[in-house]
Amino acid sequence: MGTLFKYLSVIVVLGWFFPAACTTYVEPDEIGVRRSLLGGILPEDMGQGHCIDVPLYHTMYRLPRSYHYLEFLQNTEHPALELRTRGDNVITVEATVMYRILPGEGHKIIEEGFGASYREKVYSVSRGFLLEHLGNLTNEAIQKPDEREKIAASAVAPLNAKLKQYHVTVPKDGVVIRRIRFQA
Repeated sequence: MGTLFKYLSVIVVLGWFFPAACTTYVEPDEIGVRRSLLGGILPEDMGQGHCIDVPLYHTMYRLPRSYHYLEFLQNTEHPALELRTRGDNVITVEATVMYRILPGEGHKIIEEGFGASYREKVYSVSRGFLLEHLGNLTNEAIQKPDEREKIAASAVAPLNAKLKQYHVTVPKDGVVIRRIRFQA
């Protein structure tokens, strides 16, 4: 009877320990990507729930599913955009770009080696594009809110074309011009 109790105890402990040690929980706001030692990266994004993650055989990556806000503001990590317009004015533009990982393409970010750097790449591409695109502002467009909104809306499609290589997308109203200031 004592031996049976020992075996049952071991089975109960293993039954409790195994799922905790060999799974990773992917939160509702995350995309799970699994890489195995022999099979490489699983070519699909994993949704919310427990995913098999055998120690020393699998590596789990969790990427954010939600929208991110890239803000070009004064006195922040990403400074405001200083540019020269077609009207030959030097202006400072504070803008926000909203983006997220394309559905079903999170595994491609890991596969192509952008897991730790895709945010920096999005920042670099967005900054360069906005400097060029907002440089097309005229003196009249700077002063009219409707014109500024049109310029911001027209930036979405070409920005998406440039960001597609990093598997992210900007929604329809994802570029917002927050403030424009002229130099003193």
